[in-house]
Amino acid sequence: MHAKGVLDEKCAATAALGLYAQAAPAAFLPFMEQTLEAFTRQPGGMCRYFHEEVRVQAAEAMPRLAAAVLAAVPPPPAGTPGLAPQVRHVLDIAIKELSRALDDSDPGVTTAALQAFQLLLRQFGAESLGGPACQRLAEVVAAVFKGDAPCSAVFEDEEDEPDGDEEGGGGGDAEEELLAAATELLPAMATAAGPAAYAPVFAGSHLPALLGRLGSGNRADVRSVVVGGLAEVAEVLQSHVAPHLGSLVPPLLRELRCSEPINRQNAAFALGVLAAGCGSAALGPHLAKLLQALHPLFAATEEPGVRDNACGCVARMLTMAPAPAPPMTPAGAAAAPGGAAEVGSSAAAAAAAAAAPGSGCSLLPLEAVLPVFLGALPLREDLKEAPPVYGALCGLLTGDQAQRIASFVPGIVSAFGAAAVQQPPLPAAVVGVLARTLAALTQQYPGPMGQLVTALPAEQRAALEAAAAAAGC
Repeated sequence: MHAKGVLDEKCAATAALGLYAQAAPAAFLPFMEQTLEAFTRQPGGMCRYFHEEVRVQAAEAMPRLAAAVLAAVPPPPAGTPGLAPQVRHVLDIAIKELSRALDDSDPGVTTAALQAFQLLLRQFGAESLGGPACQRLAEVVAAVFKGDAPCSAVFEDEEDEPDGDEEGGGGGDAEEELLAAATELLPAMATAAGPAAYAPVFAGSHLPALLGRLGSGNRADVRSVVVGGLAEVAEVLQSHVAPHLGSLVPPLLRELRCSEPINRQNAAFALGVLAAGCGSAALGPHLAKLLQALHPLFAATEEPGVRDNACGCVARMLTMAPAPAPPMTPAGAAAAPGGAAEVGSSAAAAAAAAAAPGSGCSLLPLEAVLPVFLGALPLREDLKEAPPVYGALCGLLTGDQAQRIASFVPGIVSAFGAAAVQQPPLPAAVVGVLARTLAALTQQYPGPMGQLVTALPAEQRAALEAAAAAAGC
């Protein structure tokens, strides 16, 4: 009991130092050198402590210490390249200790080191970390995907044991967390280095290793993590993924048929991201099989989150441009999503894309797709899909496919009314886009559109009117 108590105290103290530095950077600065010495001394430093739980806490604390000194130390004079010397000193120590932790025999320590590097990349950028550190990080990520990292040896016995259910999650929480940390680094590396610089690394090293993890011999929970990571990095790489659709689409289609809901949900999201980023010209050869594989996900008995992501996938197919989308700039990719203005602009952009000549709308069998699509609304769980879903419908009403979908206009207006009052509520910015679209169409076609809007329940009309007024209509 005494030994356990000492261990708990060391873990708590190590974590506390990082949290104190994060909470009060300037006040903590006088204690920075003492803290670094306690972390790095040999023997007995927290980064090299004999027990893995302490090493985990040290790895988690390191990026907090580096961020604290960056916040507390004045930046170098304008025009001076690089970091202030004190910041450089702490960052170099953090990189050294975390690089060593990447080779730790314990999966928890390696996971914490990967997560720490993700924070450093987002805080400092690839240039500040340096080419050798970034190259080493990319190599370790590939080794984790392949199962070749030093800490992966502990999973070998588990892989040799039959689990009786290939689709079940089973054990392997530590392996799943390790893979998640590695996959979450992919968009961080693509953002920090820039899509063009990272794309060759992705194509030559990371993608082949990821595809190996999507084979049927891998557990469903492992495949789910990999699919989610592919979707996130594809959002950054955009058109750079187009040459690899032939390798990516077949395993993702298989995941749409997985018995685990989270796999189906992640695969639907990933395929939608590929459609949005790669364009209809690249995805065209796969459209028929994709629509066929998505259809069962719209069943009333399907999990709400899966159905929502299937709606999002179809919406992105409706709005995809003929040519691939340009990759994100590092600055744009690093922006934190979710603000009201960004949500509204995303919905408006989706509407404009769907309305544009030559969009995915012209390639899809709308007469077959729209009844199924509208029947799955409103969104019930994954409201992040609201901007593409409702933006696509707005674009259908205002674009060059308006005559083709005339018979579906009453159903779309009804879906807009339901969306305005649904629970949980949609983001106000999305409802604002719906209200503006209806207001513009009612002004343009007062007879037919006015009748459809008037026929909505009073509660829905009031919500749309309030949203229109808030949007200045």
